[in-house]
Amino acid sequence: MKALWIAAGASIALSACSGQRDPEPMPSNPVADAKAVAMAKEMSEPPAMPISPEPVTRKDIAAINLPKGGCRFVLPSNAEPVLLAEAKRGWIKLDGKVVELTADRTSLPMPSGAWSKYIGMENWLTLGLDKKGAAGAGEIVIHESRDRVVFRARGELRCVN
Repeated sequence: MKALWIAAGASIALSACSGQRDPEPMPSNPVADAKAVAMAKEMSEPPAMPISPEPVTRKDIAAINLPKGGCRFVLPSNAEPVLLAEAKRGWIKLDGKVVELTADRTSLPMPSGAWSKYIGMENWLTLGLDKKGAAGAGEIVIHESRDRVVFRARGELRCVN
């Protein structure tokens, strides 16, 4: 048994004296490091969950006393709007609830006092028109809080004064 301990000790001592050094650290590449960190961060974030705004019905408008002026964004498949937009606020309906948004008055002005951007607690959206300054065909894009697009659709902006 004593011989076994002596042999083990000698083996350890020889390995310590073998002249092998710890490997040199790899040189740092700031660009590659930043890309690796960004990729790891992106991979750790849950994917954006698509949403489907629901039509804001006349019943919704009457129930919460929404304005009758401003603009409405209507999808080709619906008769009722998915967005009500006016000078100070906008409204969309998500999961059965009408959600209020605040007009971004630094964004582009739209017809009838509406704006091209509205900001909410969980989402923000932009409106784009095919013809500058005129209601008609356009696009709505809804983003989630991390700026990822969760809804995009073509439709028509209808405005009344």
